[in-house]
Amino acid sequence: MKLEDACFISDATSAIKEEHLVIISELAEGNLDDYIKKYQGHISEDQIMRLFTQLVLGINFLHRNQIDHRDIKAANILMFNNGSIVKLADFGLARSINSEFTKLTDGPGTFKYMAPEA
Repeated sequence: MKLEDACFISDATSAIKEEHLVIISELAEGNLDDYIKKYQGHISEDQIMRLFTQLVLGINFLHRNQIDHRDIKAANILMFNNGSIVKLADFGLARSINSEFTKLTDGPGTFKYMAPEA
């Protein structure tokens, strides 16, 4: 299994149906935001380290490939395999770091998750 397969939600197929784009992909069990609420913050340190390690590997892969996600938040981290696997999703705001047209200090994102200097 390649790192990009392990760290990112993959699209299985897409089609246009009655003027709507339909995307069929892996079925997640939920997202990190729901997982935290379900366990009311009582998640073991070992579990947190496993999930965090997967997330950092995924973000590192993106940055090595000159991609900035621009909307990383708990709702965009999907859970699989009873919470033991996380995958980054929602690349709608992602941009190439090399793009001369992209100013990465401004722009879209989820306001409450933005760094104060943004």
